[in-house]
Amino acid sequence: MKVHSRTINLTILVILVVLAACAMARRVSSNPKLDFLEDIDRTPDKEVLFIDSLILCHQHTIAMANRALKDSSMSDVKVLAEEIKSSRQIEIQQLLSWRKSWYPNLGILVTQVSIPQMKIPDDRSQPFDSRFLEAMIPQNKMVTEIAEEAKRWTEHPELRAFLDHLIQTQEMELADLQQWQLSWYGNLENLSAR
Repeated sequence: MKVHSRTINLTILVILVVLAACAMARRVSSNPKLDFLEDIDRTPDKEVLFIDSLILCHQHTIAMANRALKDSSMSDVKVLAEEIKSSRQIEIQQLLSWRKSWYPNLGILVTQVSIPQMKIPDDRSQPFDSRFLEAMIPQNKMVTEIAEEAKRWTEHPELRAFLDHLIQTQEMELADLQQWQLSWYGNLENLSAR
């Protein structure tokens, strides 16, 4: 009887470990955009959390643009990087203004959940511009998709209009980025899977 009980306990333990591993693997291997949207759906303060996340995302994008200004060898990328810096800084100021006006008593919520951010790969065997495009293309796609989803539950019409403009801008940038990736490096199919 003792051996049978031990076998049952061991079986239960194995099942629990497998279930826990599956749950962790789902979270690690799933789409970061979907994880963000699931997390934000559970938050009562969706709009302010989205604003905080978008500000952080824009700051990250500005840092990537600064790096492109320093390391890029392509004039088109440098021009786009300047445009990104300028437009994102203006958008951050607008978001901060609305946040202060609409949510003056809420602390920063971005620590709970934030828009996933792509990083420029460190693989120095690839040209910098290829690595920059490799990071920016999925980043723009993700921000566009998240902004589209956020339009469903934003409370303020000003933010909804802002998101429409953001989506339009991101789509124009994305078209340039994809064209450059295809023209310069010919490997757009790797990025479409992200």
